[in-house]
Amino acid sequence: MSCRATVIVPTSIDRGPLLQYSVGSVLRQTLADLEVFIVCDGAEEGTREASRALAKQDSRVHVFDYPKGTRRGETYRHEILTNHADGEIVCYLCDRDLMLPHHVEQMHRALTRHDFANCGYLDVKEDGRVVPELKLDSGNPAQRARLVRNGRMGVMLSTMAHRLDFYRQLPFGWRTTPDDWFTDHYMQHQMLSQPKCRGIGVATPSIVYFKRGHHPGWPTQQRADELRVWSARINDPQALAEKLDAALGEVLLDRLALQERLKRGLLIGGHPPAVALRRWLRSRLRR
Repeated sequence: MSCRATVIVPTSIDRGPLLQYSVGSVLRQTLADLEVFIVCDGAEEGTREASRALAKQDSRVHVFDYPKGTRRGETYRHEILTNHADGEIVCYLCDRDLMLPHHVEQMHRALTRHDFANCGYLDVKEDGRVVPELKLDSGNPAQRARLVRNGRMGVMLSTMAHRLDFYRQLPFGWRTTPDDWFTDHYMQHQMLSQPKCRGIGVATPSIVYFKRGHHPGWPTQQRADELRVWSARINDPQALAEKLDAALGEVLLDRLALQERLKRGLLIGGHPPAVALRRWLRSRLRR
């Protein structure tokens, strides 16, 4: 039976304690007509048990249990999207990240007239600061051309989405990634290299992103403690609004600091370029 969105949640090793929060954020989306595929890539028994428990609690959750793949289980994702997915669009979520409630709805809206979309996100730093980010506007021709030309400049897995019908027309789809590429960037490069791919960047943040070192990074329990706090924030509109306000303040301060650095860098003899030029011309004319 078709639905409006498929959400792929790859997981592995001992990440079971994270799934109640990451998958839980998917199940609380404002767009509820979706299916969630937890893709276990060589996961330990505790992670498989946590996945099965979520499937028992909500019929929208389905578990695919595979042995460890060569990289991050890319060929498993391809098999699922080719043979099992029924969503109009496909979203992704790393097991260590969270979706804000409007994420799937926002991406579905963006993909009504586009094939690939990426969104802004809230980058939660290890010291607790929250910085809104948008790494790429995939609808900007210059940015897209630079990505296609140089590669290895993509966005994080949790912030990308695409139409399922577009995916099924790709030359390869998800496939084992070369060692010198990130798996998500390799997939995005393939998509955005298609001449007919219509891309769009969505500036509104809808993912909460927790980068804690390269995989596996922080211990799972430490990650779970952080996700528990943030899950509570997401479910409390007032607490979330306070964090968003603080994040906006960080952006404004960073912007002001950047402007000051640029001004200092452009000063000539302590003056802006236009003033310095006029002073120089006057000095030449007096000679």
